[in-house]
Amino acid sequence: MRLVLAFDKFKGTLTASEACEATERGILAVLPDARCVHCPIADGGDGTVEALSATSTGRMIEVDVENAVASRTASARFWLDDDGAAILEMASASGLAMLNPEEHNPIKATTYGTGQLMRAALDEGATSLVIGLGGSATNDGGIGMACAFGYQFLTEGGDELVSPIDLVHLDRILPPTTGLPESCLILVDVTAPLLGPLGATAVFGPQKGVDTDTATQLEAGLERLADIVSRDLGTDHRETPGAGAAGGLGFGLLAFCNAEIVPGFEYICKRIGLDTASQEADWVITGEGSMDSQTLSGKGPHGVAKLAQKHGKPVGAIAGAIPAVDREAVQKEFTQLLALTDHFSVEEAIAQPASALESVASRFAEALR
Repeated sequence: MRLVLAFDKFKGTLTASEACEATERGILAVLPDARCVHCPIADGGDGTVEALSATSTGRMIEVDVENAVASRTASARFWLDDDGAAILEMASASGLAMLNPEEHNPIKATTYGTGQLMRAALDEGATSLVIGLGGSATNDGGIGMACAFGYQFLTEGGDELVSPIDLVHLDRILPPTTGLPESCLILVDVTAPLLGPLGATAVFGPQKGVDTDTATQLEAGLERLADIVSRDLGTDHRETPGAGAAGGLGFGLLAFCNAEIVPGFEYICKRIGLDTASQEADWVITGEGSMDSQTLSGKGPHGVAKLAQKHGKPVGAIAGAIPAVDREAVQKEFTQLLALTDHFSVEEAIAQPASALESVASRFAEALR
């Protein structure tokens, strides 16, 4: 029996690769002749570097960059493929998880550290950049990233702007003459535009600490940024799907680095060979830490399910937890669905996630047998 294991991360407890490994141990304890093919996945957010580096040759490089609020340095990393592509995640430099709760400050947080990470990759010889967006602490439209490449955002009086809350005073943009990436690909898992009720500030701002008053100011700043970009740079990506990702960093990369934006899961699926592996599988098994209604809006495991169904393959899922209110909807997408919290308490599943997943995977294998 050939099983494809295409797990996303169990956030905060297991990486996608660790989830695949624990599942294989559980399956082989019951079905020792099974062949398990590992295809750890991501959808463009954190876990992207791990997923893409697992199936390529190259080297991992760590650099110190400024965190989102410049309170200290962050140790960020990127994968440099032997073919010259550098794969990085903005979350490792400008992510919310890099900050203490009391440091959350979206009116000042910037993507400058992400720009530093991109420049470090170019300095190491990268010929192209692949950037996973998601998990940001920022709402700056990418101006911090652009500043790291030498862009200047100036007021009417010639003062340089660095904080997103001050973008309402933006008067002109001076671009750098050299140093920009020649090829830049953005991986996203959302289709949000930059502005409006479905945009960066309205949808993602609250989780970063944006309240009603600051939301109005930040939204006005991003609108002003889009207007000046259109006038000074001759491009307007405010309505481009994904421009609102990572606090508008999607917009910034499109506008300032001439980037191309693609759905993260589809890109990763192609790079890791998941489509081919699924065609050759008897079963495809996926999962992530929490599977709920958001999973069904385009997250990795849902993409795996659709891919398996396209090839007529049964697809199982093992989640850390499944909210009762969402279970019926999630169940419809999978041939078999299990959760660690069906058999362990939340505390046990968090304390010993690998052994809990291994145990539940054995139950899955028992059903197959």
